[in-house]
Amino acid sequence: MGSVRPIDVWAEVAGFLAVHDGVATIADLRECGVTRRAVAGRVTSGELIRVATGIYLSAQHEYSDAARLRIGMHLAGGVADRGSALFWHGFSDRLPPVITATVPAERRVRPSAGFRIDARRGFLGREDIAVVRNLRVTAEPLTVLQAADPSLMDRALQTGRVNLRSLQRALDRNAHRTGIAAARRVLEVAGGDSESEAERRFERLLREHGITGFVIGLRLGRYKVDFAFPEQQVAVEINGWAYHRSHSRFLRDQEKHNALALAGWLPLNFSWHHIVSDPEAVVDTLLAALNERAA
Repeated sequence: MGSVRPIDVWAEVAGFLAVHDGVATIADLRECGVTRRAVAGRVTSGELIRVATGIYLSAQHEYSDAARLRIGMHLAGGVADRGSALFWHGFSDRLPPVITATVPAERRVRPSAGFRIDARRGFLGREDIAVVRNLRVTAEPLTVLQAADPSLMDRALQTGRVNLRSLQRALDRNAHRTGIAAARRVLEVAGGDSESEAERRFERLLREHGITGFVIGLRLGRYKVDFAFPEQQVAVEINGWAYHRSHSRFLRDQEKHNALALAGWLPLNFSWHHIVSDPEAVVDTLLAALNERAA
């Protein structure tokens, strides 16, 4: 009868580290069958790096943003939220300097050198929590809402990662949370006629800056121009959120753009995001175009 091959506990540890960005707690290592003495030996040899009490990083793994977030969440407990969740879901490329989390009211966040943690105390229901790559984070709808960033919400809606219904439900569940009022305002725009709102804001910009000589809704052939400057032959088209634009609408807009250019007009396009986030740049671009055509 052959002998039973002993389990290689360090092979099991290596597998665990591979899917946890090189980070493990003493409890994780003990679960793999490693003794505390063996852990201490690996720390002495430099194969494991003790980054905080009971938390280790494999020397074979890069100290990445993902590893930093895992370590921070071991210290904070709870659920990664706000900027940390944006990073973990892939909405942003970099983890913010301060790790953000929602923790239970009774949770005492463990301080540690090199880790800045902004922990908000509160309860999250299971609908607002997702487990992504073995880390608990706020689900995508709540994460998008907490950002209160119109461009981000537009992109998430356009790509189908969230929809208006899931955002509204997450908003209703978390109406009491800090900062949710800003998210409510952004969601109202997402669910409304952002193109008409953008046109109103653009017209207000023109009047505030004393820009005259424009005609709203001028007909040029079979097309209607949102804001036309006939003297300089500059045509301004205003777009709402990309989420509201269909592929057929995109093709029609391209045809319109080309037709205007062939007729000798200079087409300019501004979106709701341009007008709201950087109105001065919109005005500067328009004035530069008008001055160039006048010359």
